[in-house]
Amino acid sequence: MALRWRYTLSAGSVLLITFSLRLNDGSFDDIGTTFTGVFNTKDYRARFNISRSELATLIINKVTEREETVYQCKVTTDSGPSSYRIQVIVTVPVKLIHVSGDQTVLEGSNTTLFCEGTGKPTPNITLTRVLKDGSDGETLPQRLTYNFPNINRSASGTYCCKAENEYETISQVFEVIVIYPAKIVKLVSEHELTPQQSVSLDCQAEGNPLPTYSWTPCGTTCDAQQIKCNERLLIFQDRDKSVYTLTCKVTNNLGSDTRNTTLFIASDVINVTLVITSEECTDGEYSQLWERLKKTIDEIFAAKLGYESVQQKNIRSCQDR
Repeated sequence: MALRWRYTLSAGSVLLITFSLRLNDGSFDDIGTTFTGVFNTKDYRARFNISRSELATLIINKVTEREETVYQCKVTTDSGPSSYRIQVIVTVPVKLIHVSGDQTVLEGSNTTLFCEGTGKPTPNITLTRVLKDGSDGETLPQRLTYNFPNINRSASGTYCCKAENEYETISQVFEVIVIYPAKIVKLVSEHELTPQQSVSLDCQAEGNPLPTYSWTPCGTTCDAQQIKCNERLLIFQDRDKSVYTLTCKVTNNLGSDTRNTTLFIASDVINVTLVITSEECTDGEYSQLWERLKKTIDEIFAAKLGYESVQQKNIRSCQDR
């Protein structure tokens, strides 16, 4: 980079031109003259050059932050010296020096994200969550490192590390993926069906990676092709039993979870009247009622072909009567 001073003097009046720079203490140190060139002091000959072809021109060989100072050109004539100064302000390109890369972390672990940059003037550093539509979301408070103790799945997403000053802006994006075990969040525990009725069993689960599904028991040798046992939604139709218990299992490489659902198949309505004469209602129940009811029904169906058992359900307490 060349620093040039312009001046006008009468013919033959210039005696000497001296170049100098201001030190940290405010004083000026001579670099050299147009007559002698750059002085062989300090490291000036490596840093500077004085043009022989141009009038009053100081050349900075390689501009670094060190060269930011005030430079002086002193013209000495027979009338005395005159000084002219130039302030050099050095800018350093903005650079991101430490930015987190794409990473996959386990939910509940301690995670640190990095967003560091340099430049001159000093850049403003920001780390921002990027929304799904590409716009900026939450901007995290400015710091060199961002700690996420006990990180949770809500921290998953795209982050943008940005450094900017009045001259330029640069940015870099990275992904944070929070993984967690498979878990069933909703499965209706009981269903009541009429004979031959079908039902959709919805096993709702979460997990990252996405979980796989399996239902057991599922299908028979004659109709296994009619039921998809490895999907979240199972379409089930009554066959020849009065009660079915099915288990949904979800799995990913971090864990698994299971939950049962029971199907009760209603048949012909049978009215049975029991008269309770020797027992009081205590805490909403008759303590011997269920045993007596089952015994009575077993006696009713004792001679019926194909009868296996009865499933009893408590719909309301004796206090509701």
